[in-house]
Amino acid sequence: MLAGNYAVEIKNLFYTYPGGFEALKGLSLKVPLNSKTALLGPNGAGKTTLILHLNGIFLPQKGEVYVLGRGVSRKTEKWLKTKVGLVFQDPDDQLFAPTVWEDTAFGPLNMGLERDEVEKRVEKALKQVGAFELRDRAPYMLSCGQKKRAAIAGVLAMGPEIIVLDEPWAFLDPLGQEQIADILNRLHEKGKTIIMATHDVDFAAQWADWVIIIRDGMLVAEGEPSLLTEEEAVSRGGLRYPLITQLFKEAELMENEIPYRLDQGVRAIRNLLKGYRKN
Repeated sequence: MLAGNYAVEIKNLFYTYPGGFEALKGLSLKVPLNSKTALLGPNGAGKTTLILHLNGIFLPQKGEVYVLGRGVSRKTEKWLKTKVGLVFQDPDDQLFAPTVWEDTAFGPLNMGLERDEVEKRVEKALKQVGAFELRDRAPYMLSCGQKKRAAIAGVLAMGPEIIVLDEPWAFLDPLGQEQIADILNRLHEKGKTIIMATHDVDFAAQWADWVIIIRDGMLVAEGEPSLLTEEEAVSRGGLRYPLITQLFKEAELMENEIPYRLDQGVRAIRNLLKGYRKN
């Protein structure tokens, strides 16, 4: 999976907040280009601090951050914001304009684009997230799920190659979660790299093709989602197994290639039942 280019490469990154709290402690990791990457870790692991480095809100104090092969610094800060779109956990931190249309247009206008181009981008972005009918609504009149979609539209209108989301399921009901997941999958199919910071181990196992586990500002493990079946990575990361993995481990149904996705579990159970019937 790591052969070829990286969307993001972090090398020995440190970050200390005013007051002396050290959030990142020599963190190094890689995000494959065009991947669906889940960033996992307990509260206080450093997930949010890390993703704020990815579009220049935070700049490296010590260490290096590379995005699409370019180092993150004051010199590349403006370029970075056109390449990496960040969706905050709480959409109220992101939506501020009188209408959804104006909010979505804010970024492209600040890029200095012509009005015609801005209007094309806004219309396309709102349609991509199924929010075009909300264009004249005030953000405060929207449901949380609608706000999340509007926030994603504002990011898409900037034309980023990488989309980073901080806890996208926060405050959403199951239907809202499913709608956001569908949007992210469609964006990935169009070639976007998606990076998601989340506590949801089950969704990460089901959705991601690359998993990064951090804890106490340091890397625990990175690799394919099968990592989430490994006791050492899960324990050191302060996580739990995906529920389908827990089922197979506790029932001692299989010793090798334990499922971490639902479809894998269904196939394994069917195969076990076939063997049982034959006997």
